[in-house]
Amino acid sequence: MLKQYTKIIIFLLSVWGIPNQVNGEQGKPRPLIFGILPFMSPITMFNRFAPLRDYLSHQTHYLFLLETAPNFAEHLSRLSQRRYDLVLTAPHIIPLAIESKDYQVIAVSRDPIIACVIVTPESPIHTLLELAQKKVAIPPETSLITMIGRDMLMNVGLIAEKTPQYINFPSHNAAYQAVLGGQVDAAIVSINTLPSTTVAEKKFREISQHKIMNSIGFLVAKDLPIELQEQLKNIVLNMEKESQGIVTLTAIKYTGFQNSQNIDFDDMQHYAKRLKELELMPNPSP
Repeated sequence: MLKQYTKIIIFLLSVWGIPNQVNGEQGKPRPLIFGILPFMSPITMFNRFAPLRDYLSHQTHYLFLLETAPNFAEHLSRLSQRRYDLVLTAPHIIPLAIESKDYQVIAVSRDPIIACVIVTPESPIHTLLELAQKKVAIPPETSLITMIGRDMLMNVGLIAEKTPQYINFPSHNAAYQAVLGGQVDAAIVSINTLPSTTVAEKKFREISQHKIMNSIGFLVAKDLPIELQEQLKNIVLNMEKESQGIVTLTAIKYTGFQNSQNIDFDDMQHYAKRLKELELMPNPSP
């Protein structure tokens, strides 16, 4: 009987693991918090990334809880508190997460982030210069797409009296809808964030785009057991080699992830600094 119980205990340990850093009450493994940047509505976010949460839980035998935040400020606050065990976040936020000393980069999306300036198909506007003093919808000021989009227009000379009338919207999709509804003359959005049906139907026309070299990145908490950190990295990097991993990638609308490290995001320091200037690093939430 003792042998039988011993085998059961060994089996459970091999399945769930017992590293101190992930132990909860009574030595049981606590849930791991998987944080995601709030770049779409919470419902859309959870529906899209639930398959990835489930895949990670299945592969590691740890329970993962999916969490987003109501806004960028709260997302940054939670990062500064080391709330997350695993994080999927924007490239201009990654330097701030690294700066906190709590996280390190393990992977980056193979899919580039593309900032686009769009108009309706029938719009008379065909160049960025024609947007002088026009109404341009933008996602929140904290968005990397907004920062880069503003730079795109400034770089062609749309400054001072030629500056467009930027109108903030709560999301990329809201900015896109503003163009369709005739509220604005153009919008700066990330094509990556729009529904695939929207992109396929081509209800908009691009007049300019900028491909961002850095993409969405995965970070892991450095105080997790090294073995678990390595396991998470290997799982993420090898999803496209495993049948259920491919299914999961399709569900979350990514083609895959590649190896990356902290230094790869050094060129995002400029945009991270601009985030700081927006005073988005509040005191930790209660």
